[in-house]
Amino acid sequence: MIKPAVIYSIVVEMLKAKRTGGHIPAGITKLPDHARSVLSDLCEEAVADRRDIRGFRDTAESIFAVLLNCMRETLLAESIGISPATKTKLVKADLMLRTEDSWVSVQEVAEYDGIPYKPKV
Repeated sequence: MIKPAVIYSIVVEMLKAKRTGGHIPAGITKLPDHARSVLSDLCEEAVADRRDIRGFRDTAESIFAVLLNCMRETLLAESIGISPATKTKLVKADLMLRTEDSWVSVQEVAEYDGIPYKPKV
Protein backbone atom coordinates (compact mmCIF):
# COMPACT_ATOMS: atom_id res chain seq x y z
CA MET A 1 0.00 0.00 0.00
CA ILE A 2 1.28 3.44 -0.89
CA LYS A 3 1.49 6.04 1.85
CA PRO A 4 -0.80 9.07 1.42
CA ALA A 5 2.17 11.46 1.55
CA VAL A 6 3.72 9.67 -1.43
CA ILE A 7 0.44 9.86 -3.36
CA TYR A 8 0.14 13.58 -2.59
CA SER A 9 3.68 14.22 -3.84
CA ILE A 10 2.84 12.31 -7.04
CA VAL A 11 -0.21 14.56 -7.51
CA VAL A 12 1.90 17.70 -7.05
CA GLU A 13 4.58 16.46 -9.45
CA MET A 14 1.97 15.44 -12.03
CA LEU A 15 0.33 18.87 -11.90
CA LYS A 16 3.72 20.49 -12.44
CA ALA A 17 4.52 18.11 -15.30
CA LYS A 18 1.19 18.77 -17.04
CA ARG A 19 1.71 22.54 -16.75
CA THR A 20 5.31 22.62 -17.92
CA GLY A 21 5.33 19.63 -20.26
CA GLY A 22 8.02 18.09 -18.09
CA HIS A 23 8.68 14.49 -17.20
CA ILE A 24 5.89 12.49 -15.62
CA PRO A 25 6.85 11.58 -12.04
CA ALA A 26 8.52 8.18 -11.70
CA GLY A 27 6.39 7.38 -8.65
CA ILE A 28 3.26 7.23 -10.79
CA THR A 29 4.09 3.60 -11.61
CA LYS A 30 3.28 2.76 -7.98
CA LEU A 31 -0.37 3.69 -8.61
CA PRO A 32 -2.89 1.23 -10.06
CA ASP A 33 -3.70 1.69 -13.75
CA HIS A 34 -7.12 3.20 -13.14
CA ALA A 35 -5.75 5.64 -10.58
CA ARG A 36 -3.04 6.75 -13.03
CA SER A 37 -5.67 7.42 -15.67
CA VAL A 38 -7.85 9.38 -13.23
CA LEU A 39 -4.85 11.38 -12.04
CA SER A 40 -3.80 12.25 -15.56
CA ASP A 41 -7.32 13.33 -16.55
CA LEU A 42 -7.83 15.45 -13.43
CA CYS A 43 -4.47 17.16 -13.83
CA GLU A 44 -5.15 17.92 -17.51
CA GLU A 45 -8.52 19.44 -16.58
CA ALA A 46 -6.95 21.54 -13.84
CA VAL A 47 -4.29 22.85 -16.22
CA ALA A 48 -6.85 23.57 -18.95
CA ASP A 49 -9.04 25.50 -16.47
CA ARG A 50 -5.94 27.20 -15.00
CA ARG A 51 -7.00 26.02 -11.54
CA ASP A 52 -3.46 24.84 -10.96
CA ILE A 53 -2.30 28.46 -11.17
CA ARG A 54 -5.12 30.18 -9.27
CA GLY A 55 -5.19 27.76 -6.36
CA PHE A 56 -2.45 25.20 -6.64
CA ARG A 57 -2.74 23.87 -3.11
CA ASP A 58 -6.56 23.56 -3.21
CA THR A 59 -6.41 21.92 -6.62
CA ALA A 60 -3.74 19.44 -5.52
CA GLU A 61 -5.69 18.60 -2.37
CA SER A 62 -8.96 18.07 -4.24
CA ILE A 63 -7.25 15.81 -6.81
CA PHE A 64 -5.56 13.96 -3.94
CA ALA A 65 -8.95 13.37 -2.26
CA VAL A 66 -10.53 12.11 -5.48
CA LEU A 67 -7.56 9.83 -6.10
CA LEU A 68 -7.67 8.35 -2.60
CA ASN A 69 -11.41 7.74 -2.94
CA CYS A 70 -10.91 6.16 -6.35
CA MET A 71 -8.23 3.82 -5.01
CA ARG A 72 -10.36 2.87 -2.00
CA GLU A 73 -13.40 2.15 -4.18
CA THR A 74 -11.30 0.07 -6.56
CA LEU A 75 -9.89 -2.02 -3.71
CA LEU A 76 -13.38 -2.47 -2.26
CA ALA A 77 -14.81 -3.53 -5.62
CA GLU A 78 -11.99 -6.00 -6.16
CA SER A 79 -12.47 -7.54 -2.73
CA ILE A 80 -16.27 -7.88 -3.01
CA GLY A 81 -16.64 -8.59 -6.68
CA ILE A 82 -19.67 -7.65 -8.75
CA SER A 83 -22.83 -6.96 -6.78
CA PRO A 84 -25.80 -9.33 -7.22
CA ALA A 85 -27.94 -6.51 -8.66
CA THR A 86 -25.32 -5.77 -11.31
CA LYS A 87 -25.01 -9.47 -12.12
CA THR A 88 -28.78 -9.67 -12.64
CA LYS A 89 -28.68 -6.65 -14.97
CA LEU A 90 -25.85 -8.23 -16.95
CA VAL A 91 -27.79 -11.49 -17.32
CA LYS A 92 -30.84 -9.57 -18.54
CA ALA A 93 -28.62 -7.75 -21.06
CA ASP A 94 -27.26 -11.15 -22.21
CA LEU A 95 -23.75 -10.22 -21.13
CA MET A 96 -23.52 -12.91 -18.44
CA LEU A 97 -24.99 -16.36 -17.83
CA ARG A 98 -26.14 -17.60 -14.48
CA THR A 99 -25.14 -21.16 -13.71
CA GLU A 100 -25.89 -23.08 -10.55
CA ASP A 101 -22.40 -22.85 -9.14
CA SER A 102 -21.11 -19.51 -10.40
CA TRP A 103 -21.53 -16.46 -12.59
CA VAL A 104 -19.68 -16.46 -15.87
CA SER A 105 -19.62 -14.07 -18.76
CA VAL A 106 -21.21 -15.08 -22.04
CA GLN A 107 -17.87 -14.41 -23.69
CA GLU A 108 -16.10 -16.86 -21.36
CA VAL A 109 -18.59 -19.60 -22.23
CA ALA A 110 -18.30 -18.91 -25.95
CA GLU A 111 -14.51 -18.94 -25.81
CA TYR A 112 -14.53 -22.17 -23.79
CA ASP A 113 -16.88 -23.87 -26.27
CA GLY A 114 -14.90 -22.55 -29.24
CA ILE A 115 -17.89 -20.53 -30.46
CA PRO A 116 -17.17 -16.98 -31.65
CA TYR A 117 -18.82 -14.49 -29.33
CA LYS A 118 -21.24 -12.03 -30.94
CA PRO A 119 -22.90 -9.60 -28.51
CA LYS A 120 -26.45 -8.38 -29.01
CA VAL A 121 -26.69 -4.99 -30.63
